[in-house]
Amino acid sequence: MYTIKVDYETGDSFHREDATTTEGKFENLEIAKENLERIRIHYEYYRYRNSYSYNPKKKAKKERPPDFIVIDKPSGLICLKLKADNGNEYQIYPPWCGYFERLYSAEVIILQKEERGMKFTI
Repeated sequence: MYTIKVDYETGDSFHREDATTTEGKFENLEIAKENLERIRIHYEYYRYRNSYSYNPKKKAKKERPPDFIVIDKPSGLICLKLKADNGNEYQIYPPWCGYFERLYSAEVIILQKEERGMKFTI
């Protein structure tokens, strides 16, 4: 079993902090790697769309994102479709994308099977 661990900065006008989240659980390593690449491409596109160099009125160059990047028309959010083990896609709005957020890194990690008696929560 694999998951994608994402490290990023978050905060507000008064403070900043580091955060970590995981995205998905995958049995297929190739799908986990593909999703990791989708996250990278999505973040680069997100940063470009929110930069000063982006001009939506520029007609000369039609910029069409990959099919796994979805721009929500009413809100303008740039969502991401990740692939599940069965090949179906599911859409998320990544928590590492926002005014105060900045992506540090993402990696595929191996999830260890939890064995009975190895963990408890109070």
